Order: sequence, then structure tokens, then C-alpha cells
Amino acid sequence: MRHLSFLHARIAALTVPALACLPILLAGLTATGPAAAEPIRHEARATSTATVEVEGDRIDMRTHTVRLLPYVAFERGTPKPRLATVSLDVHTSTHAEGVDPDSKVSVAVDDLSGPAPRRLASFSAPGNEGAVIDNRYFDVVMPGCCAAPDTHHIHSLETGALLFRSTGPATMGSTAWIEAPNAQPPLERWASVDTTLAPEEHERGIVAKVSYGGPQGALSTLEIRAKTDEAFEQLEIGLSHDAALSWLGGKADRAEAGSPGHPVSLWAHDGQTDPAKLSGFQLVLSLEGRRLAVIPVSGDRLVAAKASLAHDVEVAQKPIKDAPIR
Repeated sequence: MRHLSFLHARIAALTVPALACLPILLAGLTATGPAAAEPIRHEARATSTATVEVEGDRIDMRTHTVRLLPYVAFERGTPKPRLATVSLDVHTSTHAEGVDPDSKVSVAVDDLSGPAPRRLASFSAPGNEGAVIDNRYFDVVMPGCCAAPDTHHIHSLETGALLFRSTGPATMGSTAWIEAPNAQPPLERWASVDTTLAPEEHERGIVAKVSYGGPQGALSTLEIRAKTDEAFEQLEIGLSHDAALSWLGGKADRAEAGSPGHPVSLWAHDGQTDPAKLSGFQLVLSLEGRRLAVIPVSGDRLVAAKASLAHDVEVAQKPIKDAPIR
């Protein structure tokens, strides 16, 4: 067990010495500010724990790790200091494959602008690892086991809201990002592929769900279904690990995926004030270079009825109220 005192946060600058590799447990977060005009200093202390139990050839390992991750958020162009406290509770055993599904990642986000920390959000999701993405999102990762894909739960850092779940090996899984930077206010949208399905969904030939949404969560979700048993076997595994999403804007032939930090830009919505009028582009779902579905976006929604599809798939619109993230 070890103690760390490592964080010195100032309005002008944030510096963090290197964190130890061992897991740590948060002990406290305090702030001192002798005068309003003086720099503000915040300090955190933490402790790590690891438990190993041995019984014959069975070895159980449990760790509790806390990572203190300062970052800067922008509010109306003004930089604001934040602290994300990331707690990882992970269990593994020599008598089980992979990470115990009860393992979880918990996150608490504090605003450090004032003399005392102010809690903005807290959330948790199953997983053994997590990362801050573009100082706006948090990706909780549960590694796949036995040919299953990695699963990602993507939350908003500032609100704690669960935006979507995705699968795939890359950061944030199989996703694509697009923006209308000249809209009033600017709009950003994401799309994701989720192949974590219930047995009854597999029985109906569903191989994936594709969702489209923004900062408040999903706006529309489609089911991707295989038409034949042969197509199901190929697409079920393929989409779990290698699904690719990208955007086509206007009459362009070249599709681009974008990322949270560098979304694809739509310039045709200059001055647009109504998000419901966001239209005129398409979402492309591909597997190993083959386009399975080209789905238009109209009225800020995916439109399944007008999708161009490969011969072995079909697409069905799913009411968003009936498509909770499990």
C-alpha cells in the first residue's frame, strides 16, 4: 500500500508528476485559497490496494486503482480546470478466462475553478480500463473474451450521461464523427456500431445495431439483419471486430470517418438554427472494404427506408424509446 500526493492545480497552469504504476485509492481532495486574487491550489492524496489469494492451483487477484486525471474544458471559450477521478475495481482468476464481468470503472468529475472542488458528474460501467477522449468524453472498456469483441461505454465527461455503447478494437470502438461548425450553435454528431446482442435478437437475424446521436445521446437506431444463415455467420463475427463507419457528404465519393477531435465538417448548414433540419449526408457501414449499407440522414435522423443495401442484408428502424443501452 502506498500514498501519493501529486496534484497541484493552478488557474494559470496544471502540472502532474508521473503516477506510480501500482493501483491507488483516493483518500481526499482539498483546496486552499488564501485570497480571491491569489492562485488557487488543489491537492489530492491516494492509496492503492492489491489482494492475491492462493488456494492450490487457483489464484484470485483483485486490484483497486484510482487515477487522478486533470484536464481542461472550455466553457464559451474560457478554459476551466477539471479533475477526473477514475477508480478501477478489477478481478481476474486462473480459474476463469478474461476479466470478471463484475469488474467496473467508476468516474467522478470535479470543477477546480473555485477554492473548493465542485462535483459535476459521476458514473460507472463494466470494464477494466478507461480513458479520457478529447477532454469531453470517457471510454470505459471491457475486453472481449473467447472471440468476443471489446465493448465500450462512452460517457460525457461534463454531464456523466451514457451516450452510446460500441464494439470493436479501436479507441471508442467502431464509430464515426461529423460536425456542422457553422450552424448556430455548432452541431456535432456521432455514429456507432454495437454487436452486443441478446440471444433473441440473434434468433431474428440481427448482427448489429447502428446508432446516430449527439451530446444528449442517441437520436435514432437501426437494426442490421442478415438475410441468410450463411450471411449471418460471416457478418456476426466480422462486424464485431472489423465494422467501419464513415460519412458521405453531398455528392462526394470519398467517405471519411472523422474522430471526436477531428470530425468530418459539413459546410452546407451555414447559419442553420434548427437541428431538425440537419440533412443531406449519408452514413456508410462497411466490412473489409465492402459497403453493406449507405444510410441517408434526413431531419437529423437515420432513414432506413431510403438506405442502399448489399444483397445479403436488410435494415429496420428501431424506435429509440425501445432501444435502451443494456
